[in-house]
Amino acid sequence: MRLTYIDPILPGLQLAFVLSLWAGWRRIGRVRWLLAAGCLGFFLCTWTPFYHLCLLSLESWYPTDSPYPPEDDFDAIVVLAAGAEPPSRWGPEGVIGPGTYVRCQHAAWLYKNVKAVPVVVSGGALGGGVRPATYAELMRLLLIEKGVPAYHIWTEPESASTYENTLYSARILRAHGVEKAALVTEAYHMPRSAGCLRKQGIAVVAAPTGFMTPTVYDWEDFLPKNRAIGVMDIVVHEWVGLTWYWLSGRI
Repeated sequence: MRLTYIDPILPGLQLAFVLSLWAGWRRIGRVRWLLAAGCLGFFLCTWTPFYHLCLLSLESWYPTDSPYPPEDDFDAIVVLAAGAEPPSRWGPEGVIGPGTYVRCQHAAWLYKNVKAVPVVVSGGALGGGVRPATYAELMRLLLIEKGVPAYHIWTEPESASTYENTLYSARILRAHGVEKAALVTEAYHMPRSAGCLRKQGIAVVAAPTGFMTPTVYDWEDFLPKNRAIGVMDIVVHEWVGLTWYWLSGRI
């Protein structure tokens, strides 16, 4: 199982909690703040309003009142891969993950309702399985099912990261004379991916989907939930990625 970004943080909080108990047992008052830090950290990692606030740092740049992008003078649509399951004895053709499905669905909607321009699907090999497969091929098949004609789908089957998604997609766009593209990915992922694509010299029209920050709260949202840990992992992942990409000159 993949180690998440939040996984190393939780043991640290647990260690702080244990040390604080040990310190309290030995009556060492100067380190009792560890108890408070550990308890507060556990609480914040499972508290919905806190992760919503963290999500706003990534998603608030984009309007949620309309599915239409802010402009429609783009000449292509770029869709980045998220998750998928490779071909295996359980499924010989591979299975699109929910994140990739949402992105492709939104790209197809843009194609049919905003502008019918070529769609670049970007994603390399899935790995494993009984035969080779790529994200790009699964995405192409899904877009065809959603009504995008095959001749208007350009595939990029080599990338293995967000940076490579944008690097190789930009090469395809430039080869076809495209200087401006609508970029489709989840809202929380848009700052990093849009920054990368712009770095490659392509003007970006942000067309985010999959917003996770709610606009209405229920009383249950103020109770600790385990789902918050997964969302916090996404937030930490994106901010670590943004920092690394900035330091390495990728955005």
